[in-house]
Amino acid sequence: HLPDVLSIIIFQDFCLLSVQVIQSMPRTRIPIGDFLVNLPLFKDMDDEAVTRLAAGTTEFAAPRETVVYRRGDPCSGFHVVVFGQVRLSLETNRGDEKVVELLGSGMSFGEAPMYLGKPHIVTAETLIDSKLLYVAKEAVLDEVRRDPDFAQRLLKLFVEVRFPPQRLEVEITESALLSNLDTARAAIISLK
Repeated sequence: HLPDVLSIIIFQDFCLLSVQVIQSMPRTRIPIGDFLVNLPLFKDMDDEAVTRLAAGTTEFAAPRETVVYRRGDPCSGFHVVVFGQVRLSLETNRGDEKVVELLGSGMSFGEAPMYLGKPHIVTAETLIDSKLLYVAKEAVLDEVRRDPDFAQRLLKLFVEVRFPPQRLEVEITESALLSNLDTARAAIISLK
């Protein structure tokens, strides 16, 4: 059947051309160090420290509806939104989704389980095409060991601006499931 053969040939040519176009497109990469130094978490760091952190950071594209990680996945670093939007959510006992937080450009997520050495407690998924950075835990911990002032800035930033009460509530509740529920309830009440 000649029309079927022609359709296949045209489709193959289209696919080949599409691959060539995609491969020839410039892949714009951001200067990771320049981006990191503009985040509140890293803004006061010297150039050498930023360079070390940038070396432990990976940039990646995350198309719409990409699951960055699921609740229960091991945590070996945290993420930063370069552009796009990420939803942090929990699944309820009834199977409904509870949105914990929506994150946009310049916001980070996954720090708490990284520092606590725990698995992720929420699911992170992109809502639109996004570009993210993944900062490896070892890069951050190496810098904490190297610079006590950096460690102090991290703590101060988490307390002041990084964790809104809803996110802290999730962190505390999750921890309570493994230890003391009464202590967690008291902590949550003090946040409200």
